[in-house]
Amino acid sequence: MIVATTSEIAVYDNGEKVCSLAIKYTPTSVSFSPSSSLLAVGANDNTVHLYTVSSSSIKPKSTLNNNRSLVSALSFSKTAPLLAAGDSSGKIILYNIDTESVETSRWSFHTGRVTSIQWNETGTHVVTGGLDTNIYVYSVKSPGQNIKVMGAHKEGVNAVGWLDENTIVSAGADACVKVWNIKF
Repeated sequence: MIVATTSEIAVYDNGEKVCSLAIKYTPTSVSFSPSSSLLAVGANDNTVHLYTVSSSSIKPKSTLNNNRSLVSALSFSKTAPLLAAGDSSGKIILYNIDTESVETSRWSFHTGRVTSIQWNETGTHVVTGGLDTNIYVYSVKSPGQNIKVMGAHKEGVNAVGWLDENTIVSAGADACVKVWNIKF
């Protein structure tokens, strides 16, 4: 288990801390990629800090500086070296982690904080939810196109996920869990 606090990032194994690294920023979101052993930590200074993690160490790798506000949600693709980073202004930046470059910054349809980001199993699409009550499905291949579910949850979307390649599930501040069939 990896825990990020206001003073450190720590790795725990069976309840015992096995390693840690002191930090000087406030973490706002985290995502771990088991396939690459990379940890992404969003920060209140609009950055994403990348670390390599092993069972005995946490080492800083780099910092991504392209988000325009506090990084509120992160998610690594399972099939490609991609990281989606959503921020409190509603924008999502898609990073290529191998090159540490921006793949697209066109995913900017939310009008409020991005609260949740999840990749589908094949890594072709991302579903996002936000405080603006909306859900968006973005395509890596066609970043300018999206599928939108407007007003999905009154008072905001708290979490989104994929049940299969054509079905997403969402939970919201309205105390509801909803299932959505997506037609590409």
